[in-house]
Amino acid sequence: MATLSELVKFRNELAVAINSLSLDEVIAEKIPSVASVQLDNPITQSEGITPILARYQDINKEVNSIKDSLRGIIDNVDVEITSSADQLIHDPEHQRTFSLATINLQNRLDHFDTNRIKERVSSYNDWHYPGLHIYPDSKEWVDVMVACDPLYLVNHDISLLTNMIGSYPEIYQRRLRLYDNFNQLPKNQFGFVLAWNFLNFLTFDQIEHYLRTVWDLLRPGGLFIFNYNNCDLDRIAKLSESHSKSYASGRRLRLLINTVGYETVTFEDNPTDDEVFTHICWAEIRKPGTLHTVKLQQAAGKILPK
Repeated sequence: MATLSELVKFRNELAVAINSLSLDEVIAEKIPSVASVQLDNPITQSEGITPILARYQDINKEVNSIKDSLRGIIDNVDVEITSSADQLIHDPEHQRTFSLATINLQNRLDHFDTNRIKERVSSYNDWHYPGLHIYPDSKEWVDVMVACDPLYLVNHDISLLTNMIGSYPEIYQRRLRLYDNFNQLPKNQFGFVLAWNFLNFLTFDQIEHYLRTVWDLLRPGGLFIFNYNNCDLDRIAKLSESHSKSYASGRRLRLLINTVGYETVTFEDNPTDDEVFTHICWAEIRKPGTLHTVKLQQAAGKILPK
């Protein structure tokens, strides 16, 4: 019986092969050159060109029929992938490995160049709106969100957050909002939410939970960026089989995101130079609507003597 990663690899390779069969552009390019010969020559024999070109177009129709048949095989493989993934998702060992109770949320390292993603995050930070970072794993990912006003940080262990922000000036530390409970966060208030190096450690059911939780926290027009393990890539699916990575799927996530109500801004699989962790897979999604605020300036205060 084929493994999940073998099924994914077969599906992806077949999809690439199907695309290579296409003759649409070739035939569209060639037919006019032959048809022009017929138009430019009043010779009786030129009338036989039209039915011959029709036969040439029929070749393309047959190729497209072949491609449809091959896509049918992909559909069948997708059913097998879904079944295999469901078994993995509900495997007690997989759930135990990636449960919130056992995940080590400290000392998680990001070995890859994430400057482009950090620039993207920074571009969405706006002092007009509160920002939220879910389980930040390092100060460098807090640094890219300091323009949010105020900035909320959430972790089940507040001490991890206080240690992380300890090098900031005290006046800024006092402006940060530290929480250990999502239920205490204000609903429909955040303009931007980041979950970097968090959802990629969770089961698919837990990912769904946080997608729905963030939906309630975002104001209309608010954005959510997160990374995940895209097991639509066979190398990542193989890591998931060995419980080295939690299972998620770009195709499944897109369906879930649409079900919750988000709009998809981007889904990217950025290749790395690492032979094991071959891609950084991340998504950017939006709660429909337009951001609005009545804030005219950043909050300011003055300390007065008694």
